[in-house]
Amino acid sequence: MDSRTTGYYTGDAYKASVEKPFACLNSRHHWGKRPGFGEFPSYEGKYETFNQGEPFAGLSVSLLRNSLIDMNRYNLRFRKQEEMQAEQRLQMMKVNVQTMALRAYWVWFVKGHELSVYREILELAQSRAKQIRKRIRAGDLARIYDAENDQYIQKRKAQLVQSQIDFQQASFYLSRFYRDAKGAPRMPEATDLKPLVSDKDLPTITDYNRVLQEASGSNLELQILSSKTKQATLDKALGTNALLPKVDVNFEWNQDQGIGPDRLGQDENRIMLNVEIPLQFRKGLGKRRAAQAKLQQLETKQQFVKEKLTVEVRSLLMKLNSLSEIYGLTLKQVKLARKLAKAERRKFFSGASDLILVNRREENLAEAQIKNLSSLLKYHFVDAQVLDVRVSLME
Repeated sequence: MDSRTTGYYTGDAYKASVEKPFACLNSRHHWGKRPGFGEFPSYEGKYETFNQGEPFAGLSVSLLRNSLIDMNRYNLRFRKQEEMQAEQRLQMMKVNVQTMALRAYWVWFVKGHELSVYREILELAQSRAKQIRKRIRAGDLARIYDAENDQYIQKRKAQLVQSQIDFQQASFYLSRFYRDAKGAPRMPEATDLKPLVSDKDLPTITDYNRVLQEASGSNLELQILSSKTKQATLDKALGTNALLPKVDVNFEWNQDQGIGPDRLGQDENRIMLNVEIPLQFRKGLGKRRAAQAKLQQLETKQQFVKEKLTVEVRSLLMKLNSLSEIYGLTLKQVKLARKLAKAERRKFFSGASDLILVNRREENLAEAQIKNLSSLLKYHFVDAQVLDVRVSLME
């Protein structure tokens, strides 16, 4: 609006327009209406219109500077990359929590089955105590055997109590991640413990290239670095854009409507060329050089992460396959130890063995079972790390 309050001329001019920008060549389409009322001086003749105003429409295009990028498009694209990086960091946090939950579950699982091992060998010693006392009363064994067996019982009770404490602690830690249907924290119960499947080997991974390809494609750190590279590329493009001359072409059409002077009654079509030559280049050159240095830095970091990823995946797969083999070997040890313990108990009750040997066989069985569970836990810890490294190498 341009309204006079005093003076010789009485002309008032109004203008209402709508502008729609487009990404291609920084083009802008605009349309609107200009009504003018009263008398205007000759140097303000553009404000003079028919009594119903002058509709107009136009299109502007940038041919050099701002044609491919300007501050608006730069900010839009830059903020989009920042949003993407924030999403990737959030995903990293989720993956870390999932990995912690997975490890907490396997610690709880193993500690639960370790408790079963110590309970089993305690029950063996307690059931043997009844048979020993029966043989003592029959005069088949000396009383010292009852005291000796009771010593083993007390030792195994202590092991059982410690195992119960470890299992309870693992349950407390798992409850941080374990939720019910409503999402509230829930303490896992012993009844939630799944049975131990010990009749098959753990899977191995032989296709190293496939895992590496998956890790490279889904690694969140590489995706963040890629996003930062795009931001640095935008900085470089903006610096280059500041060095270019400005060449804008504008086309506009207008036509007066209503009643007015005959000289205003024809359609008007205008083409305007706006040219600006920059004389100072330091700001644009500085931004472009800083962006180029940033790109080199990010390229080096990406190469480092890729090399680290390659070594990490190879190392983890080697550990995983080795632990799978160790698990298979400990399974065989458990089977042999169980067979020997069972045979030694038969020999003892037939009078062909000693209580010390029976106890040793049973302890060997328990040790083999604990080693088997330990190898299972280590395997699943590494397996969780293999899953984790596919999305993040950050520690």
